[in-house]
Amino acid sequence: MHPDLQSILQKIQYIKAKFKDHLVKEDDANEELDTVEDELNKLDQQRSKEQKRDLDAVFSNTKDTNMGTGTLIKEAVVEKHRFGSMNH
Repeated sequence: MHPDLQSILQKIQYIKAKFKDHLVKEDDANEELDTVEDELNKLDQQRSKEQKRDLDAVFSNTKDTNMGTGTLIKEAVVEKHRFGSMNH
């Protein structure tokens, strides 16, 4: 498991344990869980941006791959037209 996710899981388990042992009230536990949920959402957004950036880097590096995003789009359009003409 990714360290960030492990940390979030530990926080959730800790909050649940405190609530079970009557160390925090339900409202306080829910507030803490809301905070953890916010952290998880931020992590998810960050990872999504990183994955998009990594994917964009792969497709935009035309010097190494000669396959930029524009090239792929053009190829997809050409193939779409080919398939269309085969069916007529």
